[in-house]
Amino acid sequence: MPANISNCLSINYYGLCSSCSSGYVLVNVTNGTNGTNTTTDATCRRCSIHCSSCLPDNITHCTNCTMGYEIKNGKCSPCPDKCLNCSNSVCALCADGLTLNANNVCVLKCKLPCLSCADNQPTVCTKCQMGSNLVNNQCVFNTTCASDYTCSYCGQGLNYYLNLLTPTIGNCSICPSIVNCIQCSSNDTTRCIAC
Repeated sequence: MPANISNCLSINYYGLCSSCSSGYVLVNVTNGTNGTNTTTDATCRRCSIHCSSCLPDNITHCTNCTMGYEIKNGKCSPCPDKCLNCSNSVCALCADGLTLNANNVCVLKCKLPCLSCADNQPTVCTKCQMGSNLVNNQCVFNTTCASDYTCSYCGQGLNYYLNLLTPTIGNCSICPSIVNCIQCSSNDTTRCIAC
C-alpha cells in the first residue's frame, strides 16, 4: 500500500505513488509474476547527494541540484563559498548578510552610511550615502549640531531623524529598524521616506 512508501507525496487513482519528495525519484518496480500477471508498484528512490531531482533509471544522474550546488554533466558540484546559486562556478546569489563584489565573490554587506566598502570590511568605507562625507575611510555625518549635541539638521539618507525638543532644535536619533530604509520621517518614525 502506498501509505507505507517512504517519501511518497501523492497517490494516484489505483493507490500507487505518483510523486515523491524533493531529492527522490518515482521508480516503477516489478514485484514478480502472479500466474500470468506481472505486478508493478511505484516507489520513491533517493537521488544522489545534493540532487533535488534525478533520472528514474539512473539515480546518480542529477537533473536539478539543491541550493548551493550547480549541475555539471549530471552531477551536483558546489558553488563558490557562501554562494546559494551559481552558474559555471560564477555566483549569482549570496547567503544573507552578504553581497556580490565586482569579482562575483560573496563578501560582507557594507554598514550604513557606507554606500560601498572594502571587501569583507563593512565599516571601511570607500563611498558614502548622500548626507555624509568620506573622511579617512569613514562616513562622517553631515549634520548641523552644536557642542551641547542639540541639532537643527540630521543629514539625509543616514537613518537618523531630528527628534525635536523645540520647534527648530532637537537631537539626532536613529530611525527604528525598517528593512532597506535609509531615512524615516521625523513626523512618523515608523514610515520610511527613502530606501
